[in-house]
Amino acid sequence: MKTNRKLTIICVLLCLSILNLTSFGVRAQSAGAIVINADGSVSGTSLIQHQGNIYRFMGNIQDSPITVLCCNIVLDGEGFSLQGADGWGTPGVAGLEDTAAIDLTCSNVTVQDFVISGWETGVAGAYDGNAVADNNISRTENAIAIYADNYIVSGNCLSDNIYGVYIKGSGNLVSQNLIAYNYCGIMIFPTLKTTVTKNNFTENGICFTLGTYEDFSYLIYDNNFIINLNTTIVSTNSDALGPTDPGTLPPWNNGSAGNYWSDYTAKYPNATQIGNSSVGDTSYLIRTDPTIIDRFPLMIPTLTQNANQTSSNQTTNANLSTAISRAGSPVSSQSTKSTSSEISLVAAASIAVALFIVVLAFRRKLFWLQEGSNPP
Repeated sequence: MKTNRKLTIICVLLCLSILNLTSFGVRAQSAGAIVINADGSVSGTSLIQHQGNIYRFMGNIQDSPITVLCCNIVLDGEGFSLQGADGWGTPGVAGLEDTAAIDLTCSNVTVQDFVISGWETGVAGAYDGNAVADNNISRTENAIAIYADNYIVSGNCLSDNIYGVYIKGSGNLVSQNLIAYNYCGIMIFPTLKTTVTKNNFTENGICFTLGTYEDFSYLIYDNNFIINLNTTIVSTNSDALGPTDPGTLPPWNNGSAGNYWSDYTAKYPNATQIGNSSVGDTSYLIRTDPTIIDRFPLMIPTLTQNANQTSSNQTTNANLSTAISRAGSPVSSQSTKSTSSEISLVAAASIAVALFIVVLAFRRKLFWLQEGSNPP
């Protein structure tokens, strides 16, 4: 009988172990701040594991903002979500989470492959020299907020936010992003040598908001602007013009190539392409007072390519709409992970039950042998 009891205990423990191991794949953490400390240690969660300078998410995290104090690391979301309390994304309406999902208080950090939604700010950086790449950020006030210099913002899908990218700094590069259906695509303040290139701007209410015109030096070229009748390409603050401002901003081109405008041929029906350059022979007037001109407007969409959206020289408005429907969902990149984890859990439970039945059958067989008779 002692043997029977031991077998039963072993079986139960084994079943519980299997179920516990498989539950790891679907668990999510909530509440409490998370810190990646200056010494490289992680506080506040067990769902961030690191090897060397690579820090990887191991599951979804909810309502737990992350502060990064450690320089020279890569923070990889592995496609998992960092979910806030929501409520953001509509101008004039405050959400429930008044902080940044990821706050970079250090340099040389790359934040990549996150699904971020429902925070006041998705990724905020006040220290120079960081990168934000291949993330899907939605329903925030500022998807990416930069208060420093020399950032690289690339390969992100930024949709349904108030501001896609908010910039107060110089030498920043915004490239290869899908910036779609935001109240404003990019809000930019005084900047030197900031470049915005090879992005898809799709039906934002406002493409750019300029905070002030003083000390502006930027390049905006090789972007696709898919606009509608309600789109404002450039908006300004009421106090933006200084008393000595000449009323003309830098042109939106690099000297040989400008941007693609979806309404170009409708606005300039007599425009023709210059040779095989893809450049139209009529400048595109973006706005007056102040005057902003694209002197080398492109007549076909420019080539862009990144992890969250795909387009080519044959890209059309319909293609870009398909891209946003595919990449814009805050849960789409996680659904495969969740489904596979659920299947693993069911499989493990089935194995545990089968094992328990086998042990019970063995106990019954052993009982009849001890009694000196055969089981019925």
